[in-house]
Amino acid sequence: MIVKSMELEIQIDHASSLKDKRKVIKSLIQRSRQKFNVSISEIDSLDNYRLAIVGVVIVSNDQAYADRVLDQCLNFIETDYDLEVIDVLKELR
Repeated sequence: MIVKSMELEIQIDHASSLKDKRKVIKSLIQRSRQKFNVSISEIDSLDNYRLAIVGVVIVSNDQAYADRVLDQCLNFIETDYDLEVIDVLKELR
């Protein structure tokens, strides 16, 4: 069993309140779950309206597949949303 995780530090410059941030993050989480079948959640910086830390995890029996899905998910987040991914941390567990 392969468990791959990715932690994203995301900056949302246009957010002017927690409500704006949550709207973006909620959409990002819902669409990523549906499109890539990953487990994803906001895990830190919950009270900072311009910064979000999001964790993404996939369980698979093929490491190459897990890497490919996480890369596609990251690309989707960077291209489909008006935000900046500041840092990416990937781990194999």
